[in-house]
Amino acid sequence: MIDQHKLRRPNPVYRAASLVVNDPKKAKVAKQDLYTHMEQLAMASLDVNDADTCDATIDVLREVFPNSSRVSRLEGMSLEAKGRCDEAITKYDAVLEEFPSDQRTMKRRVAAYIGAGRDKDAIDALSKYLDTFMADVRAWEQLAGMYQERGAYQQSVFCWEEVSLFYFSYGQSD
Repeated sequence: MIDQHKLRRPNPVYRAASLVVNDPKKAKVAKQDLYTHMEQLAMASLDVNDADTCDATIDVLREVFPNSSRVSRLEGMSLEAKGRCDEAITKYDAVLEEFPSDQRTMKRRVAAYIGAGRDKDAIDALSKYLDTFMADVRAWEQLAGMYQERGAYQQSVFCWEEVSLFYFSYGQSD
């Protein structure tokens, strides 16, 4: 249900995924489902500030999926949570070199630039992201706000026009 509606509820996900991951036989989950729960646990661990659980979970996932872009993205997210944004950006760049259109990694990279205080790089990365994913209204809204904060009103207006066109053409988004 949480996945279907794209809700983010870290506390119940953390508790439930912990139970499943800590005793998969009792939880009666298939091995593939266990890895999905582990990924959810790693993300929820970051949200509840449990870096140790996140890193331990990532270590297990890395052993099973050594070349996974999803695991690499989790590693980057862990680095971001620890304030090591430049290292996270390097991790995301490596993923994007192999998978140039990985939407989630592109968005994480923008977040890492923002976390590192590199606003110009964040704007450039978000603009590049929107070249590929033009229908991401929230990204247009974020870019509009970033331009507005820098006093780049003409660019901000363009972004707001994109948002308006989307709502005019498709109605309200989620």
